[in-house]
Amino acid sequence: MKKKYTKIQNENEDSEKSHGLEMFRQYADEIDAICRRRLSDGVIMKGVLAGKESEIRQNAMLMLMSGFLIGNPRLVAAKKAKRPEAVAFEIERSTAIALSKCKKRLASKLAEADSAYVQISERNGGKCKHPYDREDHEWMPDTKVRMVINGLGIAVKEKQLSPDNAELVTMIVKDGRTVAEVAAHFQVSSNAIYQRIRRVGKMLPEFLSRLDP
Repeated sequence: MKKKYTKIQNENEDSEKSHGLEMFRQYADEIDAICRRRLSDGVIMKGVLAGKESEIRQNAMLMLMSGFLIGNPRLVAAKKAKRPEAVAFEIERSTAIALSKCKKRLASKLAEADSAYVQISERNGGKCKHPYDREDHEWMPDTKVRMVINGLGIAVKEKQLSPDNAELVTMIVKDGRTVAEVAAHFQVSSNAIYQRIRRVGKMLPEFLSRLDP
């Protein structure tokens, strides 16, 4: 009994598939014309989909044949009711949707394949917010201050920078003191402070490169 039921079920499924394929063949020329009208060759000029119009149309046809069209209950109902205007509308609508879906799928597939060979940047993939992937000029203000203070500490420890010069830079960077205020503190001219800042600025990047933000 079970074998008989399975046989009947398989026959019904085969019959449905045959009916669906016959329906698709019936409208194949119309669907192809709609695809070519909605997405003709050469209309996509830029991006990963440039020149891919034929592939998109082919994918859409396969999608429609595999059930997207022949399984459309609205189309089946319109066909049974012998309403040619409704049939034409559903074919047009289904084809347009299939083209749109296939464009998105192919674009995603090609973009994913290309991403393996393209370096991610702010222009093509957005900016990574993790501090390790930022340039030093992109650090947050508090990160910049912390990095400079730590770099000064290393330089002083290795006797590459005097404690006074480290202190004057700390006063400006961390405490927000003006050059005039720092000059008054050390009882030197503002020009002398600027000269010290320039000297520190030349050697500081070497020590910053050793640190993680």
